[in-house]
Amino acid sequence: MEYRVATIADYPAITGLINSTGYYGPMAATDLDGPIIVAEHEGELKGCLWAMVCGRHAFLDYFVVKPSNGRVAFMLALAMEKLLRENGVKFLRGNIRSDNKPARRIAKSMGAVIMPDYDLAYKRLPDGNAEDGND
Repeated sequence: MEYRVATIADYPAITGLINSTGYYGPMAATDLDGPIIVAEHEGELKGCLWAMVCGRHAFLDYFVVKPSNGRVAFMLALAMEKLLRENGVKFLRGNIRSDNKPARRIAKSMGAVIMPDYDLAYKRLPDGNAEDGND
């Protein structure tokens, strides 16, 4: 398994991985700003993890491994942490559903503190052009 920074050529496969989960709403990898780490085996993407970087802070999201594999997920998280640390990021944040026990185990094993009863609200804003009716 190879863990590497995604290229533009990976975006269709990343979009397919993320949209196949049923957890995330429909999205396109081209909409993501920030690094994406992928796990690749024999030319096929098996997982991805995206980071939205804001200075010394990063928010991790779109963490997908297909088929589910704890080692691949752990290695993706380590590869992303290394990349972010090398680029000056000091603080990581992400949301993990309470029923996602494998992700919670990985986060705890990497030293993360998981806050109970914490949810994040999310909304995609319209483009704001005349066709959207938001002028």
